[in-house]
Amino acid sequence: MESDITIQANSLLYILQNQLNILLAVLSRPVVLRQIFAFLAILLIAWLVPEGFHRWRQRRSAGEPTEADGSSRLQRWMVAAYHLVTPILALLLLHLSLWLFAQQGYPNGLLADMTSLIWLWLIYRALLTFLSARFGEAARPYEHRILSPIFLFLVILQITAIMPGSIAFGSATIKIASLTATLGNLISALIILEIG
Repeated sequence: MESDITIQANSLLYILQNQLNILLAVLSRPVVLRQIFAFLAILLIAWLVPEGFHRWRQRRSAGEPTEADGSSRLQRWMVAAYHLVTPILALLLLHLSLWLFAQQGYPNGLLADMTSLIWLWLIYRALLTFLSARFGEAARPYEHRILSPIFLFLVILQITAIMPGSIAFGSATIKIASLTATLGNLISALIILEIG
């Protein structure tokens, strides 16, 4: 029985090592590095612009008097909608980058694949915005226990779908005595346990 566990652990280690080698080989290509750099720049700009505007607005309104209750319905929706600006801006910048890459004749397949990650982020933030604006602080437990783990699981699935050679990683089998499971199934079970 120990030999079965050792063999499976060695094959899992082999799959992880093989995945790392493939990833390093892909990352050493200038075409891929250009797209990764563009994606990181998009995320940075999409975060900095709304954050800078938000801080400027806070400084500007610091001296103004506030409402007595401070929690009008419109104000709650405005604060909640602020969280949608970053993914929407990232999506617009990503489409602009795809167009610029195509105009320059650069390959942009990786950037096109990353579009689905930004859409996932936008949907996640839209759900959080709705729950926060509708239910206020009462929505926090649902965010941490349900939405965030589902979002993380979907992001991991999407990233492994984008990465070359990752199909073998998700289908790696782990066998302990008579119990056999794939690594993908184990990760799914952990997410479901976290939600439950």
